[in-house]
This record gives sequence, C-alpha cells and structure tokens, in this order.
Amino acid sequence: SDFLSSIETVLIVGADTLAMQNWDHVVDVLGHCNKTPSQSRESIDFSRVRSFNLDGRSESYRQTVILSQYLTPEISSLFRSCNSHSGKARWVAELDFDRTKTVGTLTSELELSPIFSGSIADVADARFNLFQNSILPHIERNRQEQTIVFVPSYFDFVRLRNLCVQRRNADDSELKFGVLSEYTSSNDVTRARTRFFQKR
Repeated sequence: SDFLSSIETVLIVGADTLAMQNWDHVVDVLGHCNKTPSQSRESIDFSRVRSFNLDGRSESYRQTVILSQYLTPEISSLFRSCNSHSGKARWVAELDFDRTKTVGTLTSELELSPIFSGSIADVADARFNLFQNSILPHIERNRQEQTIVFVPSYFDFVRLRNLCVQRRNADDSELKFGVLSEYTSSNDVTRARTRFFQKR
C-alpha cells in the first residue's frame, strides 16, 4: 500500500452507490492512504519530502471530497473521520419540487426487529441468529414470494448465502433464492432478476 502514501486529493463519487455494495472496501482503502511507506527507496531525495509527510501527518493535509445523492450513517462516519488542518464543510443541495405531484403509490409491509447484543463485537452474530432463527423460517413457513433481503456487509452476505444454500439442500426445504453482489456476473444478474419477476 506504499503507492497510496502520497495521495493529496481523494474524490469519492457516488458514495451512496458504494454504500449499497461493500462499504468496508472504501474504509479499508482510505485507511491505507497517507501512511508512511514501509520501505524506503534509495532513489528518494528526502530534502524534497515535506516535513508533515515524514512526521506521519500527511492525512491531515489530504483533501477528501465525498459526493452522494443522500446521507447514510456510514457516509457521515467517514466524513467525521476525515480531519483536515484546513477544516471541513458539508453542502446539501436544496431541491425545489412540487410534493403534490406524485407518480403512483407503493404499498409494502415493513417490520422492524430489534437486535439485542451484549457488545458491539457480537452484533454481527446477533443479526445472523435473528435471520436464521426468526426471519428465514417465517419466509419459508409463509412461502413468501418475491422477497428481497438487502445485506450491506459482504461478510454478512456470505454467511446468509451459505445458510440459504444449506437450507435449500435440506430434504424438506422448498427454499428458492438468488444472490446478487458486486462479484455476480452480468448473465447471473439477468437470470436472477428474471426468476425473481417470474416468481421462480
């Protein structure tokens, strides 16, 4: 990650779209930016290197621009973690539109389930156990068709996918599901969408 040590400007375009995929990648890459290189090269002329780079303070001199259609807790957390010596600013565009002109209405059920955990480290396991013991059996029991489960973390996604594969392979299960992620090929995306709309 030494090649990320001299980044002076970071531009994140479509942060809302990145948040729908694997936000951990964004946090991981920014965590590697502006670190002191682990290997010094003989060709480096240290008289030309700025003192704040050598002191490990180059992150404070980096300009970070985050563009998003809307604000999420992850984006807010990333914004708070960016500390520039020049300060920070947030701009919100004011949209002028007529709220009385709506195009149709959408009705759907939303059920919020609280997750109880002893510590922040156990939240992922508590979330998985809730899905495994409560949500997935409810979907199977009621034979809910066209149900979308959005999983913001890729690590949680892998656990849920593996659970659904195990459930589908069980003799008494009629679970049908498709998975979409940033690693899914275009053909598999088309196939999964078609099966979803055709209730297969």
